[in-house]
Amino acid sequence: MNNHFLEKLEYSKQLVKEALSEHEDPIVACSFGKDSMAVLHLVRQFKPDVKVLWNNTLVEYPDTYQFVRRITKEWDLQIFEAKPQKTFWQIVDEFGWPIYPRNATGNRQKATVKCCKELKKLPTLRLLRRYKWDLYFTGLTRYESRLREFSAQRYGDYFYSKTWRIWKCHPIQDWTTDDIWEYHRQFHLPHNPLYDKNAIEIRGGIRTGCWPCPQAIRYGKLQHLRYYYPRLFYLLVDKHGLGEELGRIKATKSIRAIDDNTCSEGYRLNWGKIRSADGVGKAQGPCGDTIEVYIKLEDSRIAKARFVTDGCHGAIACGDAVTELARGKSISQALEITPDDILASVGQMHESESHCSTLAVNALREAIKNYSSLEIPSALAPLR
Repeated sequence: MNNHFLEKLEYSKQLVKEALSEHEDPIVACSFGKDSMAVLHLVRQFKPDVKVLWNNTLVEYPDTYQFVRRITKEWDLQIFEAKPQKTFWQIVDEFGWPIYPRNATGNRQKATVKCCKELKKLPTLRLLRRYKWDLYFTGLTRYESRLREFSAQRYGDYFYSKTWRIWKCHPIQDWTTDDIWEYHRQFHLPHNPLYDKNAIEIRGGIRTGCWPCPQAIRYGKLQHLRYYYPRLFYLLVDKHGLGEELGRIKATKSIRAIDDNTCSEGYRLNWGKIRSADGVGKAQGPCGDTIEVYIKLEDSRIAKARFVTDGCHGAIACGDAVTELARGKSISQALEITPDDILASVGQMHESESHCSTLAVNALREAIKNYSSLEIPSALAPLR
């Protein structure tokens, strides 16, 4: 460990010791992400039986639920689980999608405020007041956001919160991401396997938390969700309607938190069926997955193209790509789209799923055939 980090670590240890010496009934807030796992391990060095408060939002990543069960057993934790009274989906129905951090006036968007309050703040406060713990450890760091930087400057890392009615201690408030991972390495800490799913980059890094939260879609979260959790992606963009909402936002150009690259980077708004489609085509791959493509023509060109699939993230990515490439083209131009074009558009894909590019092209050709009643050959054999 470098000397600078050793100084930070020693300061954090002394802060934890001081806080524990002044209170009798502490609790550690743990989301089971990298930061709070470091704090939990740090506090347990001085108080092995410290209690743990876990805020289960009911929409945690599958990896998190598995990791919580594992660590609870391996570390013999006494966990107090906070749960919301409203679900994420109920909040969306009532207040809309919490897409924008702030509205046009610069104030925090109501849906965002309500979501964080109902899923995180209120469940935690209810548990704190019920059990009356006197010290609350967290894994907050000043580098996570401007708001937390401001809070760090105003309150410090150990203070009494009048709002929360409890003493708060942030032992790693001045640690960087590199510091936290260095701590994990030095003490061989287990980490949430979500962090290992990094073939698709999320700008700013992978964060645990609510998987359907749309706040990070402008950083690539939808692309990551589509790649690693295709079923969850389907639930979010199709069944629960985030895709339609993003389409509405883009159509009205009322975008503040989402830039023009969001949809092409994570989700091109092509998922779903077209009512009264001019052509519908379905193709099945050697693995059993199917892609169904819908096309709508105007002035002899494909004005709209959408798809649905029951397949893996490869099928989703290729269905998305083929409908994006087909839009705006004439029938003859659309028939020239090849599996290689699809792979070039997708960019990153497991080699074992490259056959999905052929599946997508075949589905498009079937849709064109359904529209034109022409004898159209299928695409080439699946790529190896």
